[in-house]
Amino acid sequence: MPTALLVALATGALYSVNLGHLPHPDELHHILAARGLIETGEPRIAEGLYTRGLLQTWLVAWSFDAFGVGLAAARVPSVVAIALLNGLFFVWLGREAGRAAAWVGTALWALSPFAIDTALFCRFYALQGLAFFIGCWLAYAAVVRARGLGWRLGLGLAALPFLALAVQLQPTTLLGLVGLGAWAAGALLLPWLGSRAAPARTRLLAVLGLVLGGLLVLAGLHLGGQLAKLWAVYRSTPAFNEDSVGDFWFYHAWYSLLYPSLWPLVGVLGLAAVARWPRPTGFALVVFAVGFLLNSFAASKGLRYIFYTQIFLFVPWALGLVVLWQGLVGFVGGLTRRLGMTLQPLTGRGVAIARLLVAGALLFLVAANPAWLRSTLLLADATVPPEKPRTDWSAARAALRPWLETADVVVTTEELGALYFLGRYDVRFSPSKMGELAPGERHEFGIDPRTGRPVIAENASVERLVACLDKGLVVGPRHHLGMAILVNPALEAFLRGHARRLDLPPASRLYAFGWDHPNGWTPPPDAGCDGLPRFGGPEKRRPVEGEPVDGARLMSRS
Repeated sequence: MPTALLVALATGALYSVNLGHLPHPDELHHILAARGLIETGEPRIAEGLYTRGLLQTWLVAWSFDAFGVGLAAARVPSVVAIALLNGLFFVWLGREAGRAAAWVGTALWALSPFAIDTALFCRFYALQGLAFFIGCWLAYAAVVRARGLGWRLGLGLAALPFLALAVQLQPTTLLGLVGLGAWAAGALLLPWLGSRAAPARTRLLAVLGLVLGGLLVLAGLHLGGQLAKLWAVYRSTPAFNEDSVGDFWFYHAWYSLLYPSLWPLVGVLGLAAVARWPRPTGFALVVFAVGFLLNSFAASKGLRYIFYTQIFLFVPWALGLVVLWQGLVGFVGGLTRRLGMTLQPLTGRGVAIARLLVAGALLFLVAANPAWLRSTLLLADATVPPEKPRTDWSAARAALRPWLETADVVVTTEELGALYFLGRYDVRFSPSKMGELAPGERHEFGIDPRTGRPVIAENASVERLVACLDKGLVVGPRHHLGMAILVNPALEAFLRGHARRLDLPPASRLYAFGWDHPNGWTPPPDAGCDGLPRFGGPEKRRPVEGEPVDGARLMSRS
């Protein structure tokens, strides 16, 4: 246990080297909602409520209370969750397969881009992964390690709150539960079905009963309409993720890219590990394989969506490598001797050169996996093409301040960054966000409940704002220009013709268009101005990054 604690502390310290980097927009959901908790006692973002992953928001708020409000403090809960996950993974591997497997598996996992990226990301994925792993460990212990029905029931019941938390944080966990359930059913039933403890007729009837029961459950879900709803959710995706709908090979491509030496060997390493440690390897393989396949068939895809099950991939890798290492040592020694004999007449230093060549070949086998490069870039907060650097809203704050203080409306294609760094936005332009609203709000200027502010998705709505309001600003990340689901080419052309492009620091990676009609201007009578909602204007400005927030109020409310 002290070693596991050391592993957790060491990896947590590693993840903390660069916590204050610029945020991904999704991180600002919890950051802004946590500020709302401190200021109002509710997870408010502007006039809305953000209740998804509420436990994560509370953890961020408590971190703000302890360390001060800021991006680094916001990521502390994720760092702690992944560090704890690393320590628990080390303990579980050590108990199931020995110290060598624990060190190999934990090193591979903790230094992987999956673990590092999630630790540096202020979102609920780290907490989800930790809860899912604990729940799976307890379920594994209930099936494999427990002696007696009472212990099995106790451990099984103890697993439920952790698994329920993981599902509540991210419903895709249900796909992982299918894998866990499949493994548990197999681990409990297959030994009984393969034994002679019961007559063959009894075993056959048991199998038929299980199949019939499963069919009845599916029939009930179908008749009640739940099956169609579940399928619709499984095959639905926001507009920003539509490119991945039919991409079954999405995760396979990423694993092939990051681990070209290990991913193709997962079958071989898995079989080698199963032969030596069948229980933990079989458990991990089933949980990962089912989750991998179900997520691959799902419509929405992203490496964070499958994070909760990725740790189980490192079990067959680690255990298989430990098994193969014994044979590899002999093979490498023999290869070095034979190669040295071949090179000796040519160089006179055959053995030394052979050792150097073999070591270089093995080093290349490791270095050829870009995962280490990705992990290094994440820790260094660096990017390589085609990845785009994060938007630095604060770099443009001074240039945009006169517009933010006087504009009648501020339209943005990224509302959370504008709110956190600039302190103001009034309307979000996003066809994708429009599709996420409740059906009753899915219209132009419908209200996003997360922020309480309107969303538009049509170019005509921007044209209407320009025609009706005296002064306004359109601002957002520069890479949104020309994107079909954001500042599409037609909208960009309109803005260039009816507003002026503002000069912003290149380092901000923002675009901005402003319009300011001349004195005496009046809106055209057919512009449809009467139906426009009233916007907050400059008086609705929120505190921006770096402005003080009274964290002491949080403790009095909690």
